[in-house]
Amino acid sequence: MYRSKNTEVGYVYKKPNAFLRKTTALAVAALMAGAGFGLGTGANLILDGRTASGRADYYHETAASGEDRIHTEYTGYAPTLLTSSNANVSIVEMVKKTANAIVSINVSSMMTANNFFGRGAYEYETKSAGSGVIFFEDADKIYILTNYHVIERADSVAISIDDTRQAAANYVGSDRSEDLAVIAVLKTELNDAGITGYTIAAFGDSDLLEVGETVVAIGNAIGEGKSATAGIVSALNKEINIDGVDYIAIQTDATINPGNSGGALINTNSEVIGINTAKISGNGVEGMGYSIPSNTAKKVIDQIMTHGSPQKPYLGIEGQNITEDLLAINAFLPGLGIYVSRVYQGTGASEGGLRANDIITGLNGSPIETIEELSAEIKRIGVGGKLSLEVYRMDGNRNFTKLSIEAVIGDSNAGAINF
Repeated sequence: MYRSKNTEVGYVYKKPNAFLRKTTALAVAALMAGAGFGLGTGANLILDGRTASGRADYYHETAASGEDRIHTEYTGYAPTLLTSSNANVSIVEMVKKTANAIVSINVSSMMTANNFFGRGAYEYETKSAGSGVIFFEDADKIYILTNYHVIERADSVAISIDDTRQAAANYVGSDRSEDLAVIAVLKTELNDAGITGYTIAAFGDSDLLEVGETVVAIGNAIGEGKSATAGIVSALNKEINIDGVDYIAIQTDATINPGNSGGALINTNSEVIGINTAKISGNGVEGMGYSIPSNTAKKVIDQIMTHGSPQKPYLGIEGQNITEDLLAINAFLPGLGIYVSRVYQGTGASEGGLRANDIITGLNGSPIETIEELSAEIKRIGVGGKLSLEVYRMDGNRNFTKLSIEAVIGDSNAGAINF
């Protein structure tokens, strides 16, 4: 559910907040690896563009208060403190300067399950843990950056600085394709909870990082409160794929555990240079954690704080290319195209009638062979545009029927979160 497999080496990327507890137990839930269908693992077509929503400012809407328009003093991200690593600083100093800008995030979600005795469905509450970074404040609120996957299923979210006193948070905006989100806490809520002493994190320039630099990861590991782990920058500009989405990340050997998602990776200047988001799990694999670079995070912050959640054109399928090599060993296939391994419910793909195991061979009257071609066309047309797909559908006897399907391009950031 929270990871995808690299089939070449057998590694599994875990999003390290993937840590769920029922309220009545402390058992850590099992993580589920992504799986392929005969033809190999899929590439998730959460196809994204970079167009802004066009709003002059941003909103938070609740059922109780209706539309609550938020005006802030935000005019762009603050400059970084320094431009080079301070090799003489101690890890103790690094943590002291940053700790009060890092929050523990506790998420409550209502889940639905079927009754084993055929008496209908029932609801139960789960708890999960994550982390966040305070990056800005105005007269009324503090603003916190975290991972999208930390809050995507939330019904309520609370933050804590001292892991004792908590205050409720509200959703501001997110960019699912970058796995980043912004939440806010009213200062009146902080005062009522007795929360004081928070600080605002300084973000460094991740483009200046060098392999071998000392870094510290700070976050709410295992949901047991804030902790720090030290290491180095192991590699830069690493390409990783989580749940079918590609990311460019910083690799570190600083230990990243469940609950660390959304927390900070800091340099020796106590600047945030990464947002911790994933680790590799596999036999014999240790010390391979990943962080979203701070320069990526700053761009997302600026977008959300000035325009709201960006529109991201989205079809809603997972799939993979059917190549000449695959045709050679699967002669029953109708030809080159895109094998659809999964269709997400409520998306343009599912509403248009696309199904898992369909094979897409045509797009808007022209042949199509690759996911990359489909992605480019979805980005070009944008949210609300229509796709005309030529599809082959297989029955149980491996016989194919040719279909024409119309699908409307959706927005992967629209209406996903409301707390």
